[in-house]
Amino acid sequence: MQLLWIGLGGAAGAMLRHTVAHWSNSMHSLVVAGISWPTGTLLVNALGCLLAGLLMGWAHSKSMLDHQLLLIITAGFLGAFTTFSAFAVDSMRLFDQAGLGAAVGYVVVQNLICLALAFLGWWLIHWLV
Repeated sequence: MQLLWIGLGGAAGAMLRHTVAHWSNSMHSLVVAGISWPTGTLLVNALGCLLAGLLMGWAHSKSMLDHQLLLIITAGFLGAFTTFSAFAVDSMRLFDQAGLGAAVGYVVVQNLICLALAFLGWWLIHWLV
């Protein structure tokens, strides 16, 4: 039964990821050094890291989240919502189209933003609660 719930959370996360990434890629273009970056994956990973930080901070500070619910949200929903494989494909595409510098720049920015937002989420929960 646990796998079914994780799968349902994953389906919801995957559908939301597709929606957010498609919207971001069609509405916004981030151009760095004349190269259009795939903003959809960046936005999804950043939001997912912020949500993960908030959720883990809440679970840690309040111990009110059921372990089962935490697993469904983190392994299911957030696991499908944040797409490291899409990040890898986008990075390889940038490497192929614009070279090593563009790909490395994108990898560095993704990691800095996502880690910073995860810590921000953690800090916000501890500060607000």
